[in-house]
Amino acid sequence: MKANIKAIVADLKNIKIDNIIFEAITNSIQAKATEISIKFFANTLIDGVSYIDNIEIVDNGDGFNDDNFESFQNYKSDYKKDFGCKGVGRFLYLKLFTNIKIESKNREFSFSINGISEPKKATNSKTKITFLNPKQKICIDYKKIASNIKEHFLAYFQLMQDKDIKISIYNNHMLQEIIANNDVPKFENISFKVKNYYFVMSYIFGNTNLKNEGFYIANNRVVVKNSELEKDKKYNLPKDEAIKIFYILQSGYFDKNVNDERNGFRIYPKQENVLEFGDLSWNTIHDELDKQLKEIYKNNGYDIDKTIKENRKQAIENSPYLGVYFENRYELNLDEMIEKAQKDFNEDKEFLRNDNNKNHKDYESKLSKVTQAELAEYIFDRNKIIEEFKRHIKNKSIEEKIHNCFLPKKTIDNKQNYRTNRVWLFDDRFMSYDKIFSDIQIKDIFPTLSKNLARPDILSIISNTYKKEKITDILLIEFKKPDNNITPEIAEAQLLKYGRFINLQGDIKNKIRIWAYAFLAFNDDILDSLNDKSYNKIYSSSRYPICYRYYEKVNVIINFMDYNAMICDAENRNKLFLDILKGKYLDD
Repeated sequence: MKANIKAIVADLKNIKIDNIIFEAITNSIQAKATEISIKFFANTLIDGVSYIDNIEIVDNGDGFNDDNFESFQNYKSDYKKDFGCKGVGRFLYLKLFTNIKIESKNREFSFSINGISEPKKATNSKTKITFLNPKQKICIDYKKIASNIKEHFLAYFQLMQDKDIKISIYNNHMLQEIIANNDVPKFENISFKVKNYYFVMSYIFGNTNLKNEGFYIANNRVVVKNSELEKDKKYNLPKDEAIKIFYILQSGYFDKNVNDERNGFRIYPKQENVLEFGDLSWNTIHDELDKQLKEIYKNNGYDIDKTIKENRKQAIENSPYLGVYFENRYELNLDEMIEKAQKDFNEDKEFLRNDNNKNHKDYESKLSKVTQAELAEYIFDRNKIIEEFKRHIKNKSIEEKIHNCFLPKKTIDNKQNYRTNRVWLFDDRFMSYDKIFSDIQIKDIFPTLSKNLARPDILSIISNTYKKEKITDILLIEFKKPDNNITPEIAEAQLLKYGRFINLQGDIKNKIRIWAYAFLAFNDDILDSLNDKSYNKIYSSSRYPICYRYYEKVNVIINFMDYNAMICDAENRNKLFLDILKGKYLDD
């Protein structure tokens, strides 16, 4: 053989045991074999696992007659070119095995990296190819290999239904499986055109025994499965079990663009050069394939586009923060769509946290998506908090819950991040107030207040700094349980006293603006009392409004409310963001 076999084998990429088995079976079929036996001998045990020692493939075909042997000796032979042969298939064998022994009807020889041995005359009744000395550990899953053979040769079997072909699989002489071409189910066929090229799709719809899968064929040979294509090349088949489809796609365009290894195509994901009008991309091919498949689904009672559109709408309703991740999702199962979108979101966040990815071409686009999604997720989480508080109000368990919301018991680190900061429940302007004062900090910064705090009052002071010379505003929240015995006058007097202890005592040079919030057991008499004192009102869907008034001398704005009013006001503010996320204003 006049060829650099070592270099040829080294150039072969992504060769698996399946590729070798498929190549050998294909050669047997093309040699007019009707009975093919694949015998795996696995006697090498390592840690309880059986590994392949050698493989025999026996068939009753023509064997290595003069023409076949002549072709075998020539690299890239044109012999059987019409069958899609490229004259390199036998080199695949040497990628995984050191020696190949061939015993044919009229000659015997061996094949290795050193070339072909001198053939000897023989009178065998069948052809046997033995793969010897594996270069790596090979373990066989017999059910899987049988399934892969069935799938891979469906295209052949469909075209050769006038012949009876039987493939038997053995494990150390024990029969494991028989595959026959007459077991192939009936295919439907449609043809379509993409630019200047014709495509033929053979398909089986709704067969639960077949995978939801597509196969791409060149010269009547399976080259690659859709699921094995790279992410940017594959077609996104629906995952719904009710609309399983098994398709085989063939075209002259595939015939001329198959690689030498016959395990891939020289086709770009998208069109690289707009001037190359004759070239097709996977994107162009799959756009037309998508139309054809959706028509098949529709003819069988499934409107894919409608279902996906409804799922995306419902998914956004359920998880609006993932809206940007639903754009390219095609799952027909709603839960799966949300699950996959959440997975993509989490993976993108992990990607961005890795500093090594900052120069990656996808960094900016992922950053934009994650930023949008995290902002939306924050709004969505706020809504969940509101709904949780509404349940607590209904169950009359709100006082302890709302205090733990702002400052959980036994909290050591009082600094909040934007997710743990809950003061937006009172007003969104307080979102920058991320520091909750502990008893120690109150004692240090506001010693007079610390001495005069009436226990068991639950008081939280929140600001955006712990440096007393830089404090300009604080949020003062009294979580005392609303009580019919606590009148507006009593509560007001206490809050003003707190303001006085903060602003009119000690070494505070400039008055701090104090936003004071306290809860009352509201009723009509309470509201009338606050009206008499000229309190302003913020109305919400709650029965009673939020009432507030500014006291200039101590620089305190006092807000009175009940828990319903606080939650309803927060819900109204958050609802606008939620409605935008859910797309309710898209038609405006």
